Amino acid sequence: MADQTVFSDELIREIHVRSQGIPRLINTLCDNLLLTAFAVEQREASLTMLDEICRDIRLEWPGHNLRPRGESLLSTESIEHPLI
Repeated sequence: MADQTVFSDELIREIHVRSQGIPRLINTLCDNLLLTAFAVEQREASLTMLDEICRDIRLEWPGHNLRPRGESLLSTESIEHPLI
């Protein structure tokens, strides 16, 4: 399929946030996302898959404790600000 998208724009932005732009880490996350999507027979990778992969490789990134799993950093309405 020529118009198939495996990684949504939101997922790509989240990969960048979590990898902090480090090329080797971007490759690791994307490779694991592709393998996971294939294993569960999905045509599109998801934030839930990314969460699982990040837990598996024990990846920490700035702000990872501020939001529920599976929710993008980009939807800031749901982030609770402890200082407010």
